Amino acid sequence: MIRNGNIEYGMLNIGKKKKIFPICPFQQSAMSLIFLAFLYSTFNILHSPCLWAVPPNVPEPKPIDFKIPKPKRFELSNKMIVYFLEDNELPQIQMTAMIHGGSIADPAGKIGLASLFAAVLPYGGAKNIRADDLTKELELMASSISAGAGEESMSLDLFSLTKNFSRTLELFGQLLSQPSFDKAKLETEKKKTIAAIERRNDEPRQIVGREFKRMVYGPTSPWGWRIEAETIKRISRKDLLDFHRRHMRPENIMLAVSGNITQEKLRAELETAMGSGLHSSSPRKRGSSINEDLTPLPVINRLVYLVPKETAAQSAIRIGHLGIERHHPDFFKLKMLDEIMGGGFASRFFRNIRSRKGLAYSVGSSFSTPKVKGLLLAAIGTKPETTVKAVEEILSEIAALQAQPPTDEEISVAKNQLVNSFIQNFRTGFQTVSQAAQLEFFGYPGDYLDNYTANLSKVTQEEVRQTAAHHWRPESAVILVVGNPKKFDKDLSALGPVKIIDAQSGKIRDYVPGEFKVEK
Repeated sequence: MIRNGNIEYGMLNIGKKKKIFPICPFQQSAMSLIFLAFLYSTFNILHSPCLWAVPPNVPEPKPIDFKIPKPKRFELSNKMIVYFLEDNELPQIQMTAMIHGGSIADPAGKIGLASLFAAVLPYGGAKNIRADDLTKELELMASSISAGAGEESMSLDLFSLTKNFSRTLELFGQLLSQPSFDKAKLETEKKKTIAAIERRNDEPRQIVGREFKRMVYGPTSPWGWRIEAETIKRISRKDLLDFHRRHMRPENIMLAVSGNITQEKLRAELETAMGSGLHSSSPRKRGSSINEDLTPLPVINRLVYLVPKETAAQSAIRIGHLGIERHHPDFFKLKMLDEIMGGGFASRFFRNIRSRKGLAYSVGSSFSTPKVKGLLLAAIGTKPETTVKAVEEILSEIAALQAQPPTDEEISVAKNQLVNSFIQNFRTGFQTVSQAAQLEFFGYPGDYLDNYTANLSKVTQEEVRQTAAHHWRPESAVILVVGNPKKFDKDLSALGPVKIIDAQSGKIRDYVPGEFKVEK
């Protein structure tokens, strides 16, 4: 050490060079105290009984004895079915009206009608209250009424403090039975929808999800068609009123209610607000407002579709075909297969394709079960330079599960994951009552939820393999890629016959080999 007055200089070795830095006496003392503290703490840790003690004989945890609360079921005088679960934890009430009739009920020339209907309904006023007055009154009560539309159904949802429930329900009943569909609100929503259509090709993920459905079901199928600006422009207030008349009937609606109210009081409130406001124009069976003849087109041979997007930083990919319909006997087997294949962090797709091989930003699998055959698909996002390689790895993982059953550990992990996620569907009273109502709404047996985890537990390793072999058909899959073909590792024709989709117009054309020169 070299001394210079009150400052000492230490020597710090960095490679072959030496660097001099000053240390004052106060710093030297502080460093000594820190070193002594380190020795003391290390000694205590090493001699702690917690570190060396033999673990206690802790018994194995028992399986969770989870029982789903049973909501009450009753009918109003107009035959509308109500599911109810009293929940007095907070002074509030939640309700949803499930309505048969969604986008597949749109007229062919006015695609987007159901979506516009749901957008305007809660804000468009009613016979006895103007649109703006409705919005202001709901805000003052801290209440909300909202709506949504899916493929097969729509919903009108209510949230209210208990003290304001009577008035909120009255407004809800008016919207359900006598909506006005204010013209100005309709025009505003049409402009919003058209603006969204103009931006819908900004993100590859939006494109790939929309176009994959269209290619699997067929461009002319209600399950696959897409909303266009022209079809939105054709929709009038009269169309919304006609749509309302077709679908808003008591036998077509089911209510799910949970909150701080008794069943007797709820029944009385519902009878007042909705018992006489909705009537059937003709006798029909429940849920019969949707066209029953909606069979999707089968996919026979593998087809590869490319949506060129040179600005895409990564390739968005979907691989799949038609799967199973609602109530299919193989549902639980396919649920197990899907979890093992691409359902989570422990899945084969995630472990092998993303973690080990580094071929994916995101990867997974899923399947849907509508009234017709749903989608069975794998999804992956990868860099353009590994596009074809990533698809080949997905197909390889599917083939592996078709050839060999999963391991004991994979089965165990998948069952635990599925059971845990199932329980999460019943965290609140409203979630519980909604699940119960949906069972009847979609035609499931009453004991479906009670037997759900038991049916999952019954699935064997060999059944998972058989399910993969029976339901997954890579040789007849639709492979859809959105990305920059000039950066792909191989020509997409290595995967099968290729067609080009124009994202803007939706038009499909044949691929010309070599039309996209790969950048090197």
